[in-house]
Amino acid sequence: MDVARRELGARAEPRDIQSRALQLFLGARPGRQQTKTVIPQREFALFQVQDIEAIQEIFADWMEERADRVGRGWNML
Repeated sequence: MDVARRELGARAEPRDIQSRALQLFLGARPGRQQTKTVIPQREFALFQVQDIEAIQEIFADWMEERADRVGRGWNML
């Protein structure tokens, strides 16, 4: 904000200072054309319908293992 305030002067409106500070933060420079970075959408996880049952079984086994680990011996006092 200080750089934007110095750049715009003491009489600049607070909203103008904030706007310029954001531009500076995002890399905007006077006289430079701004570019927009576009990141293409990518598939995060891909699985087939046939995999659903196997995934559910793996998850159930994992949950049972964690439940056994947490619950082991807790009521044996």
